Amino acid sequence: LTHMFGDIRYTYTDRRSSRFSRVRDRPGYLYQFGLSSLDLGLIVPRSGANLIEDNSTNTYDSRLDTSFQPASALFMSVAYQRSINRRSQNGSRNKTDNVTFPDVSLSLDGLENLALFRRWTKTTSLSSSYRKQVNRAGRLTAPGTELEPGRPWYDTEATDVDFSPLVSLTATTRSGLSATLAHNRSKGIDESITDFSSSRTEATSSGYRLTGRYGFSAPNGFSFFGKRIRFRSDLTLNLDIDRTEQKSVESNATTTTTRSHRKTLSVKPRATYNFSRKVQGSLDISYGKSKDLQLDRTETVVSVALEALIKF
Repeated sequence: LTHMFGDIRYTYTDRRSSRFSRVRDRPGYLYQFGLSSLDLGLIVPRSGANLIEDNSTNTYDSRLDTSFQPASALFMSVAYQRSINRRSQNGSRNKTDNVTFPDVSLSLDGLENLALFRRWTKTTSLSSSYRKQVNRAGRLTAPGTELEPGRPWYDTEATDVDFSPLVSLTATTRSGLSATLAHNRSKGIDESITDFSSSRTEATSSGYRLTGRYGFSAPNGFSFFGKRIRFRSDLTLNLDIDRTEQKSVESNATTTTTRSHRKTLSVKPRATYNFSRKVQGSLDISYGKSKDLQLDRTETVVSVALEALIKF
């Protein structure tokens, strides 16, 4: 079973920085090598004030990741990451705690051997990923004091769940056409807690993406009405289609309000050609439509770009 697991990697980073305008004596070697905090008794208060200038930042980053491959065509990677930042400035102490877990990606190759794809494709693969990120931030109490019972140390909490993609199918046909169809979903929740109230904002996004690419060449020319027209040509066709829907809802103890709700569609075909080593060109067409359901407003943008390069 152990041979199915890849390398297990762990990294830890400890970064510390501090700035003080004036100290009474040279700090000890433990502080100079970043192994301890500065003795605050060495700091000279700013003139005209009893406030001790204490500007310091400590950041701790850790990451653990590995992979799992139970079969030659199935591959999965898993990662855990956490970043803690503590910052003190003139008596104000703040902290952020960012945790990313789980962070999982999965890929399955060799689907072209199935009866469903065997006739049409040379290669077919399926992939999916899932990531959850929680970010907490808040102002810490003064040293020696405790929080009220039942109250968390943080003031805001943001949770982001991302499937990018939830599912993605990539295939290459026997004629040389490469295509990818993907479905992405994400959800973000922001919560704010104060002494008097709390609020919650939820944002969701869902979208489909289709990309295609086909290229062919005619180094010996081609037949046209019984005659062979000879010249070297290479043509590559690309097509990107995106459809997304985004919605943001804010709520508190008494009301729920939809802040925004938008649907977008984007179609971008592109053609790139080389008629010879000295003649190259491209054609880009873009169609975009955005509908704001909250404001009942629709916007459409169409653009065309033609480019030609002739080398003398």
